[in-house]
Amino acid sequence: MLLAAQAGEYGGYAMHNVDPLIVSRYFKKSIGGYTVDPTIQSMARFERLNLRDALAARRYGTWDVIEMNHAAV
Repeated sequence: MLLAAQAGEYGGYAMHNVDPLIVSRYFKKSIGGYTVDPTIQSMARFERLNLRDALAARRYGTWDVIEMNHAAV
């Protein structure tokens, strides 16, 4: 899942409910779908973390979690 997230590639169906302005601003059309703009992608850090490990989670400070459904990618 981390490799899929790092690739920043989404099929056309995954984007069907995304505002077209967001798509045009932050994604590039690619074969079979869309790819996150490299500038945006460079702002993200992808790591494995056990969310039940409170001490480890605290070391990261403030952050967001995005859950990916493998079937939707």
